[in-house]
Amino acid sequence: MILRAIGMAALGCLLAFAPARAQPTDIFFSGFQSERLQTFYLAEKLRLGAEDPVTRARLVQLLRQQGFTQEWKAEGKPFALSTSGFLFPVLEYDPNINGGFANDSFSLGGFTFTLDPELVGRAGFVAGAGAAGYLRALYGRGRFLDGTLRASIGAAPAEDGLQVRRIGGELCSRNHVDDWKFVDLCGRYERADRDLTEFEEVQGDLSGTHLFAVGDQRHEARLTLRRVAGDAFGQTQAGGTLTSLWAPRFATTIFGGVGAAVPGHMAMSREARVAATTVLYDRPVQLSVGYQRANGGTFFGQAREEDIWSTSISVPINDDLAVSVGYQQTRSTVDLFARQGPFLTLSLPRWRF
Repeated sequence: MILRAIGMAALGCLLAFAPARAQPTDIFFSGFQSERLQTFYLAEKLRLGAEDPVTRARLVQLLRQQGFTQEWKAEGKPFALSTSGFLFPVLEYDPNINGGFANDSFSLGGFTFTLDPELVGRAGFVAGAGAAGYLRALYGRGRFLDGTLRASIGAAPAEDGLQVRRIGGELCSRNHVDDWKFVDLCGRYERADRDLTEFEEVQGDLSGTHLFAVGDQRHEARLTLRRVAGDAFGQTQAGGTLTSLWAPRFATTIFGGVGAAVPGHMAMSREARVAATTVLYDRPVQLSVGYQRANGGTFFGQAREEDIWSTSISVPINDDLAVSVGYQQTRSTVDLFARQGPFLTLSLPRWRF
């Protein structure tokens, strides 16, 4: 009821006022990526008496693209479908292009063993291209299907032309339940092929989301139950995410998760991530820190446990170019798997088709 009333009020205001050019005075107009929190934030601004036409115009746009206005029903259609596709270049610094081991030797039982150099990971710049397709099918009030499909291939000219091939996709049913409560069901597939390794994983998620206000702050809380299936084993995981808007130009995301034990296989047992996003020169800059604990595996009878730490910063240079640079360290009880090093990814202009 609240969303319907806000949508009708915003639509009426939009017809009464000509929309002005959006001024990136807050984090959302600068590219922050939480569609529901953005909707909640703008709806609360309107409810509390905001008068600017930019707020109304953006809110109506968000309500439409999530199916709350149900305009396709007035046209006698059972649903509304939108699609898009993009071609994009790939340019990144990959610390392990071939999927090899982190080190060229390891110690076991007082002896030191040296690996064949061809089995050791090689780092370098990867360049290539990819394509992605997106669809959204609105079929109810606040209910829609989101789908993505992407594929890319890259090669490292300075590393004998080693290739990295990736393909993945996601299909989600996103459902408004009541007021600011939502339930989503998602399926995902990821595959990455490198010279020495192949990675393939299927995920299924069930999540519940609730948006709420505490004073002047706006929050999005989400609980997720996930089933992960890999080549050799499956695992059940659970996690919670809290995304908070503390001020018009500052937001944070906190995530914590746990995974069920999988005896005999290396698997995530717990993980955490914290990210802070602010607006500098009207563009979102994000700093993030992550941690993951993995255990359950063995290496020649030796228990294998790993702590993985990472930090990164993402900075948009302009509308077409963004840079993400970071550093990751893996501490392992088996020195063969310990590694550390930087990574770099450039988001370059996309071509729509």
